[in-house]
Amino acid sequence: MYEYVVGFRKFDPGFRNVTFAPLFDYRLKSVKASLKTSYGKININYELETNKEHKIKLEIDIPFGMNVKIILPRSKNALININGQEMKGNIILKGGEYHISYIPIQSYVKGYELSTSVSMILENRSLVHQIDSIDKTILEKIKRPGNIRDMFIDKPLMDLLKHYHISKEISEKIEKILKQETLY
Repeated sequence: MYEYVVGFRKFDPGFRNVTFAPLFDYRLKSVKASLKTSYGKININYELETNKEHKIKLEIDIPFGMNVKIILPRSKNALININGQEMKGNIILKGGEYHISYIPIQSYVKGYELSTSVSMILENRSLVHQIDSIDKTILEKIKRPGNIRDMFIDKPLMDLLKHYHISKEISEKIEKILKQETLY
């Protein structure tokens, strides 16, 4: 856990140099952890998806005498704000308290799409209800056991829409609904 979720990766003997490179997961909105070292305790606290731009905020407390290399995922060419100063790339911080934030170049939120399998869509009652409110016939035959269900259950929703010759207008409405829901 410390290596991937929290992000403490490489350590020198004695912990003088540490690499902090977390692998963020949208399902964990925030993580708070610490690591005891011979220099003292490193404290880390981060929050994901803190606004509409998917900003990530981190606080890291580094004991004096230590160097921490910061490698933030999805940050290539992104502006990283550290204690009010903007920087880019991998950063090495020395002992102190740091407030870091950045907007990742790609969101961590995974959403539904027309390429999402029919089976995954059927697992989300809210989505099924919303699609039914547009056109009840689209998912009607899929909900019951039989040939149509067997044919399309593991296929992308767009294949089902094509099979039923659903209009572009209705397909666009469904796509809009899908984009508003997240998989997690």
